[in-house]
Amino acid sequence: MESTMSTGKAAKRLGVSVKTLQRWEREGRLIPAARTDSNRRLYTEPQLRAFIGWRQAPESSTRLVAYCRVSSAAQKPDLADQRRVLEEFVVARGLANVEFVEEVDGGLNGCEILVLNQERLSPEQEMVQDLMSIVHGFSSRLYGLRKDRKTLNEALGKDQDNTE
Repeated sequence: MESTMSTGKAAKRLGVSVKTLQRWEREGRLIPAARTDSNRRLYTEPQLRAFIGWRQAPESSTRLVAYCRVSSAAQKPDLADQRRVLEEFVVARGLANVEFVEEVDGGLNGCEILVLNQERLSPEQEMVQDLMSIVHGFSSRLYGLRKDRKTLNEALGKDQDNTE
């Protein structure tokens, strides 16, 4: 039989918690390859690779690229952090010959992308995040209006306390 790994190691390999693996088994999404005499879950490397859609050995025409991107020059220091996270991911997965690409305000076209930090939210959590984004947007606009009013009052030479 192939070598097996514990639930903890499998969870770390997939970048999820042990509770997530247990839930996935209940949902029928990822059933353990075997169980120990004490009923502990065991997983195999090929099983995990198949689950996340990786082939055992990449074809010769396949290139692995780790892509780091920020949207502005002001965020350029974040590129180093992104690269460090991707390097750790590559090492943890045992991938070889990975090309690293770093970009500021660019984009990729015509390729397959594996999202590492995909956040899964319940509909309620998603709605709360949407509402918080809306509130933030309006509060930012309100702050901007206050700043504009202050600038206008200063330009007109009006007293700050007597603007009404």
